[in-house]
Amino acid sequence: YCQDNETSWFNWDKRDTNLLAFVSALIRLRKEHEGFQYLRGASAETEASPLLWYRSDGGGIHAEESQALGAFQLFVVGKHRDDPRAALFFNSSNQPVSFALPDEFRKVSWQIIIDTGRSFAAQEAGPFHPFRDIEVNAHSMIVLS
Repeated sequence: YCQDNETSWFNWDKRDTNLLAFVSALIRLRKEHEGFQYLRGASAETEASPLLWYRSDGGGIHAEESQALGAFQLFVVGKHRDDPRAALFFNSSNQPVSFALPDEFRKVSWQIIIDTGRSFAAQEAGPFHPFRDIEVNAHSMIVLS
C-alpha cells in the first residue's frame, strides 16, 4: 500500500511518453471541451438529461441498459437534442463492433478526437464521415466532437 522502495518508485527517465501524452490529452479534453464542461452536475436520470444512450445499431436505450451491452453509444447534447456536443462509442467486447449513428446525428460534421484502439502517437484529429458506420476495435472507445 504505502511502500518506500523499488516497488513504488517511478523512474521518470524511463517513462512511457506516449502514455503520458495520452493521459495529458484526456485531462485537457475534460477541462476544455465544451461538451464535457456541460456535463458538470448532469444526471442520466432526469428528463432534461444532456445524455442520450443508443445501442450499436443506433436504437435508443435507457442508461441502465448500457451496462448489459458489450457496446453502446453515448451522445452529449446541449439544451436540445439537435445541439450535439460529443459522441462516445464504447466497445468492451472481444471483437470489433460496427456502430451505426442514429439518423438524427448523421447530419453533424464530426471530428475524431480520441481512438483508444490506435496508438496515441499515430492519432491525428480528423473528420469522420457520418454517412458510414464507425468501427471500434475490441476493448476500445472513440470520441467524436
